[in-house]
Amino acid sequence: MQLRSTLILALLFAALGAYLYLVEMPRDPAASTNEKLAAFDSTAVSRIELEHPGRKIVIERRGDTWRMTEPVDAPADQRGAENLIDAVEQVEITRRLDGIDSPAIYGLDAPAATIRLDTPEKTVTRVRVGKKAPVGNSAYVQRDGDSDVLLVDASFLQRIDKKARDLRDKRVLIFDEGALRELTIEGPQGPITLSNDDGSWSITAPVRYAADQASVRGVVSTLRSMRATDFVDETSDHLERYGLDAPTRRVILGLEGGKQMELRIGTVRDGVLRVQSSLRPTVYAVPSWVGDSLDRDVSYFRDKTISHFAAEDAAAITIADGANVLSLERQAENWVDSAGTAAVDSGAVDELVREMASLQGFEIAADTADSLASYGLDPPARTIRVSDGDAVELGAVSVGTHAGDGATTEYAAVRPGTQTVFHLREAGYARLTKSVTVPAPVAEESE
Repeated sequence: MQLRSTLILALLFAALGAYLYLVEMPRDPAASTNEKLAAFDSTAVSRIELEHPGRKIVIERRGDTWRMTEPVDAPADQRGAENLIDAVEQVEITRRLDGIDSPAIYGLDAPAATIRLDTPEKTVTRVRVGKKAPVGNSAYVQRDGDSDVLLVDASFLQRIDKKARDLRDKRVLIFDEGALRELTIEGPQGPITLSNDDGSWSITAPVRYAADQASVRGVVSTLRSMRATDFVDETSDHLERYGLDAPTRRVILGLEGGKQMELRIGTVRDGVLRVQSSLRPTVYAVPSWVGDSLDRDVSYFRDKTISHFAAEDAAAITIADGANVLSLERQAENWVDSAGTAAVDSGAVDELVREMASLQGFEIAADTADSLASYGLDPPARTIRVSDGDAVELGAVSVGTHAGDGATTEYAAVRPGTQTVFHLREAGYARLTKSVTVPAPVAEESE
């Protein structure tokens, strides 16, 4: 058995040696020619044709953009098209095997890939890629009109190993954010309309409210950055398969000049959401989280600001914990108790002022609460009022806790004198109710 294995290995080495001796060694032994596979003006290329066994892709330049014309007529990925040109332009010939009579030995009779670049006037180059070399990280290629077989780095084959979906524009919606004037989100609970007035968003339906700018821009960003992970269907013939024949959710974009664009949201399958835009009949697959990001109610978009001011403008702060009221004023870099009855932790007061300077709830618990007591706000656990050097109030809040669903503790806030109740995160409530005084020293017992 051992003798047989040895003989087999010897035969394999002999075959490899014969290949190198008979096929490659007689050729030009130069390690590198420093010659480019093709020299051309990349900006003049107007057509790319890429073939692999069983598939063909054609991309054509239309003005300043690229468009795929085979196997489908669709916008092409601009960077993807340029990368194909770069791949041909950058690859170098590492070795030349001249006078080849049998290109089949190198896999060039049935190439793994063929790429052709054209300008409007002529074909710049057409290259066939054959097998990978048995030794080293190289691949055999041959140019049209050239009998020599050339060796190039095998990464060239990887760079042009593309399917149609790899080279298509994966943007579902294409619009200029600056041209967006209105955004309507339709769902089972009815439509929500957001309007843009010189860069400032507001809710105009179903009820007019101030909008949280970051929340609106987050949804706009989701729409602009949405990319397809796959192209499910190129027609509108079977929309019922994807929940798109009568979608329960739609997003309508109103653009400058009265133009409109629509996104129809279908069903989730195998972890992906199927959507369709009004730009073309294609059904796209996008990550399922996109649907969650767009499934919002009016409360999500409402402005939940409780207080907002410049922290450096704060000159006085009053903290009322029930009947205990602490009035503080800023003196130089420190905060002091106006009554002189408590030692103050100035750093803790600064943290409290910063919290008040940009205080927001994460949801609206009640627009007009019938009873603040049910939210733990009558009486509140703490009321904070901040004013400037002219005694003008900059911001104020009362906070408390109450039992929510399932008897979990929820943290509430209200601007004094109003009935709109906000819910806070536990961490935010903890920062607002943190002590700002220094504990009195414990007297030592005398013996």
